[in-house]
Formats: sequence, structure tokens, C-alpha cells
Amino acid sequence: EVSRYADEACDGGVAARPPPLSPTVRMALFLFCATYSHQLLALDDEEFFEKGVPLSMNEQFEATRVLKRLLYEMFWEAPVAEQAPFELENVQLLLAVTRLFNQLYDRHARHDFAHFSREHWHWPAVHSRELADATTPAEDRGMAAAFGGRRVSLLLTCIPQVLQFKQRVMIFHRLIEDDKASAGIPD
Repeated sequence: EVSRYADEACDGGVAARPPPLSPTVRMALFLFCATYSHQLLALDDEEFFEKGVPLSMNEQFEATRVLKRLLYEMFWEAPVAEQAPFELENVQLLLAVTRLFNQLYDRHARHDFAHFSREHWHWPAVHSRELADATTPAEDRGMAAAFGGRRVSLLLTCIPQVLQFKQRVMIFHRLIEDDKASAGIPD
């Protein structure tokens, strides 16, 4: 089921909608992420990159594609943080996937992305009103936008590397402008 999810999710990119995973598979993914994350703490870079312990580079590549797709689903398409009531299993899976994704990203960043490009970690361009509002100056957004942006906030806090660098810079510039305006500091 995971390999079918990976094939369907990854062949079409993050934007493709794979079939939902069964609760049993989601529990298995949680255990995989938690165990692999814990194991990464004890591995040095030589074992990780050169010896391919515990996963080869090809397996890491496929694993990060699946993790990236899961994060897209859990942060953007059907945000776990917006589900009421919270389902503990979904929250635990989200935390485990996020932690493992960030650990793998940090490992590859230390090696200047020699094995996987920076673009490998990005979601495809996410077009939404929420992201557009996050990059638009306050005076052009209107009142409704001032109360939105929860998903964007979570992305920037938890997994900023999934957004293109230019997109993140635009958002942070907008946040600085908003802070200046609220503090009465002229440009």
C-alpha cells in the first residue's frame, strides 16, 4: 500500500492525489518515522552517506518523496491542526513525519545538497489565496486576510524548506512591513 501511495503520489508530484492510507499503514509509517528518526541520532555522516546505513541513497530519495507528500497532505490539503476533534494518531504521525523530514533535510544541507538538490525538498508551486495574502502588503489585503494564514504560519515554523526561497523571502518582507506599520515606523 505504501509503495502504491509512493508511486501514485510521486509520479504525479506533490499535487497528485494518491489514495488515502489505511489506519494500519499510517501506524506503520508512524513507527518507521519514529524509529528511523531515533536511529539517525546515533549515525555519523560516513555511515549515513557513504555506507548507506540504514537506507541507501535511492531508498532515502524515495522515502523523502513519500514524506514530502504526506506533509503536503497533512499540512496543506487536510491540515491536521484544523481537524476537530484532534485525532491523536494523526497528530503523532504529523509530528513524526515532520521530525524525520527535517532531520533528513538537515543531513543533506550539511553536505551542501550534494546528493539531492534543494528543489527535491520543495513542494511544487502552491497557489492559494492564503499564500498570496501572505506575500501581499497589508494595505492591499483587506481585513479578512489579517485573520487567516494559519497554514502558512505552520509551514514557516515547522517545514519552511518546502516553500521556494523567494516565496519565503516575500512572506518575511511582508511580515516586516506589517510590523513596521503596526509600530508606526515609516519606510
